[in-house]
Amino acid sequence: AVRLGRTFDLITMNDVLEHVMPKRYGCLFATLAAHSRPNTMVYMHTPTPETQLSDKGQFFENVVPHHILVAGMACAGFQLERFAHDTETNCTHTPPKKRSAARHGLAHRRGAGCIDGASG
Repeated sequence: AVRLGRTFDLITMNDVLEHVMPKRYGCLFATLAAHSRPNTMVYMHTPTPETQLSDKGQFFENVVPHHILVAGMACAGFQLERFAHDTETNCTHTPPKKRSAARHGLAHRRGAGCIDGASG
């Protein structure tokens, strides 16, 4: 895990996870845990796997299944607070009739977890 020597109350990751290599997920989750304190909120936004597979206007290195995100964050000591699919956002790169779905996740830090198990 990368250590900055600081912790934060809120961490946001907008459209980041789909660009992280799967073998680095464990490091990412451990880094989030290292920079969190009890009750830190982590907000993540990622395109749905369906959007990542069908949207030809963008490049995604990886398709991120939601269960990988939820399990990895749980192993790092986070608890899922909210999970939603955004089907209303119309991204500027898509035709007006096509909707781009996105996942929104909000988690908070609850304590030690199974970071070693999430190192993938």
